[in-house]
Amino acid sequence: MSSSFDGSGKTENKASDAADGGRAESVSESVTSVNGTPSGGGSGGALVQSLTSTAKLFIFAYSPRARSLITWSDNAPSILGVKDTTIARDANLFLRHVHDDDRFLLLTDLEEALKGGREYRATYRWIRPDNNELRWLHCRAAITQRDEESLFEGIILDLTDEFTGEIAHIAGPDSIATLMAAFPTMVFTLDRDMRILRLNCPDNMREFTFGDQQFHRENFKIGRTFLDCFKDGSKRRHYEEFLKEISSGASQYHRERIVSMELVYCLEIFPLLQRGTIEGFLFVVSEISELVNLERELAQLHKTEGLRLLAAGVSHNFNNSMQSIIGHATIIRNHPNNAQLALDSAQAIIDIVNRTSELSRQLFISEESSKNLLVPVDLNLAAMSAANRVEGLFSSSLKIAVAFGTPAPVVATQDKLVTAIEALIKNARESMPQGGTLSIKTYQAYISENEVAGLKSGSYAKLAISDSGSGMSEAVKERCFEPFFTTKDKDPHTGVSLSGSGLGLSQAYAILRELNGMLTVESLPGFGTTVSVYLPSKDDSEDAERRSSLFSIEPGSAPDVLIVDDDLMVLQTAKTILEDAGLTCVVAEDSTRALSIMNKFRRELQLVIVDAVMPGMDGATLLRRIKRINHSIVALGFTGAPSESLQKLLDAGAVQVLKKPVDSDTLKSTVCQALQSQQAA
Repeated sequence: MSSSFDGSGKTENKASDAADGGRAESVSESVTSVNGTPSGGGSGGALVQSLTSTAKLFIFAYSPRARSLITWSDNAPSILGVKDTTIARDANLFLRHVHDDDRFLLLTDLEEALKGGREYRATYRWIRPDNNELRWLHCRAAITQRDEESLFEGIILDLTDEFTGEIAHIAGPDSIATLMAAFPTMVFTLDRDMRILRLNCPDNMREFTFGDQQFHRENFKIGRTFLDCFKDGSKRRHYEEFLKEISSGASQYHRERIVSMELVYCLEIFPLLQRGTIEGFLFVVSEISELVNLERELAQLHKTEGLRLLAAGVSHNFNNSMQSIIGHATIIRNHPNNAQLALDSAQAIIDIVNRTSELSRQLFISEESSKNLLVPVDLNLAAMSAANRVEGLFSSSLKIAVAFGTPAPVVATQDKLVTAIEALIKNARESMPQGGTLSIKTYQAYISENEVAGLKSGSYAKLAISDSGSGMSEAVKERCFEPFFTTKDKDPHTGVSLSGSGLGLSQAYAILRELNGMLTVESLPGFGTTVSVYLPSKDDSEDAERRSSLFSIEPGSAPDVLIVDDDLMVLQTAKTILEDAGLTCVVAEDSTRALSIMNKFRRELQLVIVDAVMPGMDGATLLRRIKRINHSIVALGFTGAPSESLQKLLDAGAVQVLKKPVDSDTLKSTVCQALQSQQAA
């Protein structure tokens, strides 16, 4: 049987029925094109031809008994991507080229419609066999009776443009296509087979090549396979790998930066989920060249901040040295007949100059030249060198506090010491992923017997690195020096840290023990952690005797002035200058001793001089504590640190702040005037 559609869509038999088997075998010879043999004359055939050629509409009739198409419009190649003879030979072609995700539902509905149960309606994705392009098709059909022959007659519409093209905008201001077009970035989606479903590409991003200079832009359109756009095999594998990771759940998303045509782009890939199952992928490509430039400027600011902190530490050291030199020179001038006192001061000046010149030398020393040599190393410079090595330390989420004292030089391998301190700073930074405060403090500490396990009594250069992170439990503290031990996220199969090596504390501990030093950890859950480094420094018997004399308090004495500074030479010279003016002075090198003296002599002490920057408690905080013990005591600030520390001391109750170095006459007159004002009040 052959047949054709007339203008009304009716079917007219052209030959007698043949046996079913014969019909199936000769179907390619007996079928008739709708457009090729119109019946009934008039304009019906022309109308059908016009509709099928301009409206992307395909007309067909299918015989369930013969299991083949018997009539169709001849525009199959333009809509379905197949030749007429191919359709005639194998009607199952339809199911073979329906998208995998739509095939089962379409087949189920089709079987029910062929039984005459209801009209058939289906919208599905079709993969054109001629160019592998995806198209959206809509089919409407129903079983009709033609001279005792049941035929499945209907139409197929190509709705790809309605779903994805410009015409989709008529669906309203909130249609998917309209929303995507509103983005100033490239946005497109893929199905599970990596075919492009929707695509928005702004004019300013049409030259973007995903890092492949030979990218096939002509293939980058709806319906085509995304990976087939790549000429560079390595780039294709690169994206294929990330898409597989997202599909398997190994990765939740992917983000990378791509440089193309001197512009920088950010590519992000996200899974598209439906009922918890990944059904496709969302790509977002943004041009971020301006952001990258801002990041570079910020990185330069961070570098500048690191240099500023280094300069502040060096300035603090030099100002303390200058203050000590002025003090000792004043002693020599005021006591020309005291040969021993003049000799001691002259030797002290020589020592100060030697120490300061060594600090200056280390500013310019080559790390390579000192990598394996044991040399005198300034702990302040080692700490700042380590801090400048740590990437991202001076970020906006971290507040960095630096308090440099004047620890004596330590004998160490400079590169190893800097590496150990760098590991400690990294560990502190990683404990605060959401930001916080990280402080670095140095000072000279005298350790008594059994005060620190593993250390003999004596003088040590001390470095304290504190963070405001989550802290450690006792169980974690006991294991924190073990190699590869970490509290960070671990791979469930290997146990290896996913965000660090687990070697930070153990590496630092091993280096410091090699340098005859020690590492201690103080921590409480919820209150952060302080890691302290102790390194032996020179402190011969003469220095120990001088220290003992400086801090001694005569029994029954009633001191007038308390001087608090972490530099022993500054304490010694300031005490001598003020005692020459007839005052009785006591000194303290840290907040603990200062508060102890205040509690002991709260009624006798009339004035306190406090250094702004000290390890442990800073000058402003210490001054507030002193004021609680004796609110009427006169307070002076004393600092070689940058100017921002001056206001903190004034806010804490200091009547005046002296900048180091200050000459002896200014120091004496300022103290005497402050005391006179106190007495007059």
